[in-house]
Amino acid sequence: MKDDETTRIELIKGEGSSHKKSDLQREKILGKRKVKDDDLRNSVYDSKERCSKFQAKMESELGKNGPLQDIRNFDLNEVFSSYLKEVKHPKAIKISKLVTKRATMNWRSTKNKIDCGVFVMRHMETYKGEPISKWTCGFDLNLKQQKKQLVDLRYKYATKILLCDDNEIKDLVSDEVETFNNLSEEEEEELEMLANLKMKERQDYI
Repeated sequence: MKDDETTRIELIKGEGSSHKKSDLQREKILGKRKVKDDDLRNSVYDSKERCSKFQAKMESELGKNGPLQDIRNFDLNEVFSSYLKEVKHPKAIKISKLVTKRATMNWRSTKNKIDCGVFVMRHMETYKGEPISKWTCGFDLNLKQQKKQLVDLRYKYATKILLCDDNEIKDLVSDEVETFNNLSEEEEEELEMLANLKMKERQDYI
């Protein structure tokens, strides 16, 4: 159990892998996104302020005609473009004129209904505007191997989110991690078993 946890921490730090991947493959999966667009790189970013503005905009649109509407019943692109104009994003006008198309990627699957959020995070992390035919985010087409990659990414993203400076309970999370690391092997196994049961319960509703 301790060895497994150490490996997981290494994965998050990018220092190792529990799966036998080359360094190049590892970089494809856990590599950091580099922003090449000067406008985007130099734009001022205040995550809390922008998050508040976006949330207010979405709530305003969803509740425009009374009770909150289903998010599928209105033009997301229009609302998103309107928000970008409000925060003076350099690409706002261009994005407002785009026509939404469903991308066809060779790693798409109808068999995985659990990891949608992980796929979205990876897509946002790696897509830089290139043609879809030339875009790759490192996913293995073998579903068994892809599942292992998704586990790695889930560790990475969960850690980044939970320990982000914007997380107001970041210190509490850090304390709980420290507490977990000091548990006996039996206590760790019991907690992991309970966590797996809860995940299974959630999956049954999907």
